[in-house]
Amino acid sequence: MLLDIVICTYNRGNYLSKCLESLLNQVQSFENVGLFVVDNNSTDNTKKVVEGFQQKVTKVRYVSCLKQGLGFARNKAIEECNAEWLAFIDDDAYAEKNWLENILRIIHEGKFDAFGGVYYPWYAEGKVPWFKDCYETNDTWMPPGDEFRLTQGYFSGGNSVFNVGKLRAAGGFPVGIGMNGNFVGYGEEVATQRTMAINGSRLGFSRRLIIHHLVPMRKQRWQWAWKRSFASGRDFWAIYSKETTRENLFFYIKSSLFNTFRVTAMSLKLFLSGNHNFKCLLYESGKFAYISGLIFGYCQMEKL
Repeated sequence: MLLDIVICTYNRGNYLSKCLESLLNQVQSFENVGLFVVDNNSTDNTKKVVEGFQQKVTKVRYVSCLKQGLGFARNKAIEECNAEWLAFIDDDAYAEKNWLENILRIIHEGKFDAFGGVYYPWYAEGKVPWFKDCYETNDTWMPPGDEFRLTQGYFSGGNSVFNVGKLRAAGGFPVGIGMNGNFVGYGEEVATQRTMAINGSRLGFSRRLIIHHLVPMRKQRWQWAWKRSFASGRDFWAIYSKETTRENLFFYIKSSLFNTFRVTAMSLKLFLSGNHNFKCLLYESGKFAYISGLIFGYCQMEKL
């Protein structure tokens, strides 16, 4: 088997259907591609949804992961994988029709050992008038270019592909960070990419590899931006294996403050000129919460 596609899921049965539907026709076109779902202790109709698709396509496998957390679910996928390559797509996303075709092309070109793609917002529950598409896509902050090797930054784990041998050599995914049930956490895929890069693996990015990712109404609020930024700052120390010294804490606070004031000043200027909604200003000021998260994460690590 050349490639296994995996969907790690937790209580998103309603959106899992859309994800699977976007993949089925693509998967059936290739004999050397498999597809399975890793259920991370869902209590909704997730298993029934998968069983419904299994009646249509025997290729779809169901795997249960009893240890809670996205890191555990991703590692279960590595364990169950029967292929040379492993692709991850989020359970609340759907793939473009040429998603798999582009993955296979990139694999055959042999330029990367792991690579990711673009995610664009999908407003399945509706969209509030002030919310900007750029808030929920990596297209705006990833380096420019169509397809290239990454020399800075990392791709999203929700639209990613890994060489299984290289991934196993990196130790898989850390389990102490990342999403865990309803707990908001980040960075398990970044930590793994970082380890792979240190080991000499080539990381890549392609804007031809496109998925559409759910932006529920609860995330179209300025409070969500603050919560997400706080969690990112809190998890920073574990993601990048930074030593928790006072010198490091002050250095990263200073660096973050400079970027935060720059972004907030631009947002405030737009607001005062009448070209910005006040909620946009609050949303974009959420980067201040990142600094609070840095301090909180530092204190957490010091207690360990």
